[in-house]
Amino acid sequence: MKKIFSSIVVVFVAFSLFSCRKKEKIESAPKESTITLVMAEVNPPGTVSGRMDFAFKEKVEELSGGKIKIDLHCSGILGDNKQVRDIMTKPNSSIQLTRQGPIESLSKTYGIFLIPYIFESKEHFWRFAQSPTAQKLLNKPNEDGNNMIGLFYGEEGFRNLFSTKKISSIADFEGLTMRVTNEKTNQALADSLKMEKKQVNFADLYGALLTGSVDVADQPLSNYLGNRFDEVAPNVVLNSHQLGVMETFITTECWGKIRFGIL
Repeated sequence: MKKIFSSIVVVFVAFSLFSCRKKEKIESAPKESTITLVMAEVNPPGTVSGRMDFAFKEKVEELSGGKIKIDLHCSGILGDNKQVRDIMTKPNSSIQLTRQGPIESLSKTYGIFLIPYIFESKEHFWRFAQSPTAQKLLNKPNEDGNNMIGLFYGEEGFRNLFSTKKISSIADFEGLTMRVTNEKTNQALADSLKMEKKQVNFADLYGALLTGSVDVADQPLSNYLGNRFDEVAPNVVLNSHQLGVMETFITTECWGKIRFGIL
């Protein structure tokens, strides 16, 4: 992760500084302007994803000499993941950056990351993440016309099922209601365990578990604890069915403007 993260930050900043200097020379401006980019994160600051966001923010601001500022908003303040994507995929987005998972709605190819047990370990994932194939996948949302480009990968540990009900065997899942996203692979997991499916926004998941609207959900342990789901769903099954792969995305429009010094 460090290798990829460092590389993309250097490229990101290099393009920005080159473009700013080029613009300065042409316009004979005495001082380079500061660029502020708004970034959305659905999880709290203390989670793995939140800490990664802050590390990215600090490194970009450091390497750019403060010429690029990242206005980071955690805990879903700017909306849930889908709401943020809906904003970012439109022209003149008020949000330029977000950390999310590889979403099938952004590119069908991303479904590969969501197949249960496709990665044997974190090391297995990181070997793949550094491959030419994985690097090409970062640009798939843009190629598919969704106005977003992946900058780099991350991971927040393996996802596990947790429940408001006691689970002693696979048979105990049958008939329960699982919170699902609109991703087909996520819904297939519920189907395989003979559970009812219910789509619930991440911001509403705590309340849905509390009221009994859903019985089961899945998250990496860091998000499970960081969002206090243990208070309402204390039963965890450590099945590690899927690695919590993350990507940091930037709008295609913003990336182009930074590269060519338009911002």
